[in-house]
Amino acid sequence: MFGEKYNVFSGLSVCVLALALGVAACGEPLDEVQPAGELVEVCEEGGASHELFVDARLSTTGPLANDLAVGSSGLWVVESGANTLSLFDVERERYSAGAAALGSDRNPYAVAVEEGAAPSGAERLWVANYSAHSVSVVDGETGDIIAEMEHEALKNPSAVAVGERYVYVGNVNYLSVAEGFGEGSVAVISRDALEVVASVATAFKNPHSLSVEEVDGQEVLVVSAAGEVVFGGEGVTLRGEAGVELMRFGAEPTSPAVASYALGQREGSVVGAPGRPVRVPGTDRLYFSSATAPVLFAFDLGETRWLHDASNPVEVYAASGDATHSLAVDSAGRLWLTAFNQDALYVWDTRCDTLAAGPIPLGQVDDLVEGPQSVTIVEDAEGIDAYYLLSNASTLGRVRVQW
Repeated sequence: MFGEKYNVFSGLSVCVLALALGVAACGEPLDEVQPAGELVEVCEEGGASHELFVDARLSTTGPLANDLAVGSSGLWVVESGANTLSLFDVERERYSAGAAALGSDRNPYAVAVEEGAAPSGAERLWVANYSAHSVSVVDGETGDIIAEMEHEALKNPSAVAVGERYVYVGNVNYLSVAEGFGEGSVAVISRDALEVVASVATAFKNPHSLSVEEVDGQEVLVVSAAGEVVFGGEGVTLRGEAGVELMRFGAEPTSPAVASYALGQREGSVVGAPGRPVRVPGTDRLYFSSATAPVLFAFDLGETRWLHDASNPVEVYAASGDATHSLAVDSAGRLWLTAFNQDALYVWDTRCDTLAAGPIPLGQVDDLVEGPQSVTIVEDAEGIDAYYLLSNASTLGRVRVQW
């Protein structure tokens, strides 16, 4: 969250153009699937290649869709402009528009799935409402609002993650264009009592992304804070420090053990603003995309240190100017990285730190930069589907590779 409530990474106001473009009937597919190059097994000598296909108009969405989460029911889509959650059934390829209505002026920004905890026995959804300074709890089967929590600890909530006992909410506390960001914090909510039980200040401003990880049998909350990112007519500037914090909550949630790790900065350039933490399966490595450059940052949870910080990032591709991104990972350890300013996706193989595919074109309308937002992975024995949102076009798209 970088100061513009409609855009996950860039802070650009380009997303509001979706309202003027108009939206087709929800669930209506628009374009045919197109071939889009190959995914190469780059870590093997003479490795196989697999065809990639893009369906850039898999379904229309409500306006300003900006987050995705996979649950047992399907793919949940947060529609900030419509104040709704919609559900995409990945098996039947059916889009259920407005499956849950959150109420006016909520500006939902992020969603997390808690399996089997709703009154209906279905999954329970936790939604961070940026403008309402609240958190909604939704029954995934019925779409009913189980509860909406308002609390002084909730200040522009923009991230939510479910732990074993608690739900954690990242509060970016954006004050104004002139004032920038106030002190960031993490609100701690009891899963059982549905109430805020603690608030923990963050060392870095703008804690916009969270992830719950297990390290040596213990639950660790990873807080990714971008610092103050300012988007102006001359590009992006960074104020203050960005970094990662590791929080370990014991029996008393008000006093967790906290360790902070500054991202640093590369002299003479603007490289920073780490995105959502993504863990490579079977390892202790976390990767983060950047909101300002086509690079990746890497952190080792076991050794609690940066492997690649802002002074030594992983360079994914060459680009001039600002480049904003979102990130997901598949079971083999490949990172699927969207490039907002290119309408493209890249695949980076962490097993040998090499580009495996890209740029993969994700679709464009009327020569507008659409800005792919969140990306998430659904895979099975037949292949991998990388679902993504196009912000201006109000559509859900998909990149598919079949084995």
